[in-house]
Parts: sequence; structure tokens; C-alpha cells
Amino acid sequence: MKKTFKQFMYEEANTFIVLFPGGFKPPHKGHFEALKFLLNKSNSLSAKVFVGAKERDGITQEQSVKIWQIYSKYINANVEIVAVLGVDKGGRAATPLSMTYDFIEDNKGSFKHFFVGAGEEDIKRFQGLEKDKNKYPNTTIISIPPQFSRISGTKVRQNLKNGDLSFVPKEIKDLNQIKKILRIK
Repeated sequence: MKKTFKQFMYEEANTFIVLFPGGFKPPHKGHFEALKFLLNKSNSLSAKVFVGAKERDGITQEQSVKIWQIYSKYINANVEIVAVLGVDKGGRAATPLSMTYDFIEDNKGSFKHFFVGAGEEDIKRFQGLEKDKNKYPNTTIISIPPQFSRISGTKVRQNLKNGDLSFVPKEIKDLNQIKKILRIK
């Protein structure tokens, strides 16, 4: 049976995956738009978002994961949110960065191509992926342009103390879930 071009492209896109590591305390509209940008740029239908364990100004990993789970409902792709826990393959405390490296190494046969999203300031941390093509084959680092003039996570957390939810993507109409997760009245 012959496949249409659309069927071929859909099947091909399912063999690509976007990996988006970060702290995300909390995930904001810049992160949301960055993930959409990565999915579009890579022609991928799947993504893994690796959320770091480190708490920042009272924002926990659990809260960030729950917020990402809400956001993922508004992204036209299969998005899995992964809480980074435990140790990495090197026996060190796992980080979003180390889990990205480990995921690619462990899943070489499962995907045709890995696309790793990194902010312009973080590109250097991912250079090992491009240097060792045997260990990390078919991997492309995509530089994420600043979204909304580069949103500062520190400023978002400061504004949250005043109940400011302007960091939430416009697609999220019901802010009550976000308020509940962040314990904002």
C-alpha cells in the first residue's frame, strides 16, 4: 500500500524527539513558547521536558511538573514531563543536563534524531553531544531565541510574591489551577 506524503511525514516526525532540559521554577510563557518553537523547528511530534530538582525561592520541582502538565495540554504534540531524580549514569546527582545525555545514549535505537533545546547562554553546556557522534548520534542542538525579550525566572518568582501571574501563557484561561499549585490566594 502506498503512503501519502502526509502519512510519510507524520511517521517520520514520530521518529524525532525534542529534549528540553531546565530548572523551570516556575515554567513561564517563554518556556512554553520555546517548546513550541523547538517542536516546529524540528518537525517533531514528541518531546521530553526534564525538570530539575533544585528548589528556587520556594518553587518546587513538584509544582513545576504540575504546571508543565497543564501547559502540555495546549501544545500539539506528545509531551512527557520528567522530574529529574536520583543519580545519572556517572553516579552523580542527576540534573536535567545529565539526563539529556543519558536519554540520548540509552535511546539511540528508538529515535532517528534527537533535537536538544538550549537557550543561547546554555549552548556550550551541550557541546559534548556534538563532539562524540558515536555516543550521541543524530543529535542536533537548537538554539532557542529569547522569547518575550528573555523572561527572568528570578523576576517571575519575585512578582509571584505579589500574586502576579503574567508569566502564564495566554492560552491558559483558567488560572485557578496555577494559583492552587503555587498556593496563591
